Amino acid sequence: MRQAASIRLGQHGRIVIPAPVREALHLKEGDTLLLTVEPQHSRLVLQTEEAVIARLHELIGTTEGGVLVSEELLLERREEAQREAREMARNP
Repeated sequence: MRQAASIRLGQHGRIVIPAPVREALHLKEGDTLLLTVEPQHSRLVLQTEEAVIARLHELIGTTEGGVLVSEELLLERREEAQREAREMARNP
């Protein structure tokens, strides 16, 4: 469900997220939010850290086992580097 609220920019550029919006998103004091500026649309986008991470996971994709493709590539590269190091140690 889409929710909208009118807010006013306060002193020092501060904004207050209205309680119904905080409740709808389960936001609490101390949560980390990411503010993105979209100048082409004259828009600010405020997202939870969890939402940003979930979207990145969607974009990056996962393997059949549910592992992030990026994590699998890093693991493969680490294993390859270890093999190379062992080979160099055997053949100086």
